Amino acid sequence: APPRGARLAGHHGIGLLSIAATLTADGFSALQHHWGMLEEFATLAGRSEDVDRSKWRLVGPFHIAETREQAYRDVEHGIEHWFKYLQHVAAFPQMAVEGENKREMIDFINNSGIGVIGTAEEARAQVQRLVDQSGGFGTLLLQGHDWANPQATARSYELFAQDVMPFFQGQAQPLLDADERARRVREGQADEHRKAVAHMTKKYEAELGRV
Repeated sequence: APPRGARLAGHHGIGLLSIAATLTADGFSALQHHWGMLEEFATLAGRSEDVDRSKWRLVGPFHIAETREQAYRDVEHGIEHWFKYLQHVAAFPQMAVEGENKREMIDFINNSGIGVIGTAEEARAQVQRLVDQSGGFGTLLLQGHDWANPQATARSYELFAQDVMPFFQGQAQPLLDADERARRVREGQADEHRKAVAHMTKKYEAELGRV
């Protein structure tokens, strides 16, 4: 959240790592401001040509499953330990969930915007939120958190690769475009299909001498 990292990255012409991209409200709010600061200090240091958004890495926690209910069950495995660590060891005042109610912890992650515990669709919305807030970046790093057991964590990574990454890396766009084209012409083509079926049915019955 503090600006020093952006200033140093600009001054030295190197990539920026935003660890608190979603972990704190201040970190999220400062994303676009930090990039502007990086550009400013790169210009002052004569390193404008080294400034490249593709070198910018944002970090955020995610755990996704086929359903939100499954994701919630998965993270009951370790989310309490994660909160206790941040509250009592790392001393993060932002993790203001008292007691040991795991459902409150999960809801806090989702409602505060810190991360996503849910579905691929919700993860896509969170990534898009980061794109919009930052103005564009190079890489999203998934924070390791041990919320779920190894098997559920691996499945979350698989779903992220299958159902989230293609929407931002371009692989899904041709299929989405084809879907949109099909939707636009469906009504007319469906009507032509009905007419063709009726025509061939009538022709067949005529051949049998029924008409």
